[in-house]
Amino acid sequence: MLTYLKNKDSTLFQNMIIQHDNGELPQSYAHWWCYERIQRTNSAPSYPVQNKWLNINREWNETNVHAETKTIDNPTTSGTSVFAMFTCWLDILYVDIVLHSDENIRENVPRLYASGIRWQPHARETPKSRRETIQYIIQQSNEIFLERGFTEGYTYWEKNTKKYLI
Repeated sequence: MLTYLKNKDSTLFQNMIIQHDNGELPQSYAHWWCYERIQRTNSAPSYPVQNKWLNINREWNETNVHAETKTIDNPTTSGTSVFAMFTCWLDILYVDIVLHSDENIRENVPRLYASGIRWQPHARETPKSRRETIQYIIQQSNEIFLERGFTEGYTYWEKNTKKYLI
């Protein structure tokens, strides 16, 4: 569908739908139309990569925000909160790399496992390296921008995450 729209009228990719829901990311009209057609309902379109990370963000909020700060009763989960989580994880991983020369697992330092990102040590699985975890987080965040067609966000994010690829 996206290829068809690009050939039919490429300006549809330049038209952005700005979300009025607090914390939601913009999306191109073309991407909105295609994901709405895939969804085939009157509800909001479903973005699989973003939805995956919204669920993880909810879990991370519940285990970390409540346990450590107890300042937020109902932390919000939105497109921007997913990127806030990614930024936090990238910062934690970067600091861990700077402070420690080993690849030991430390509590609350996110690591990529075969089953996904975990921020608590997992005894049954061997974690990937911190650099592999950083690359995975950046790759996943790029996919969210691409599935929404938010090219300005993608360009901004790509520029600002280069510092983590040490």
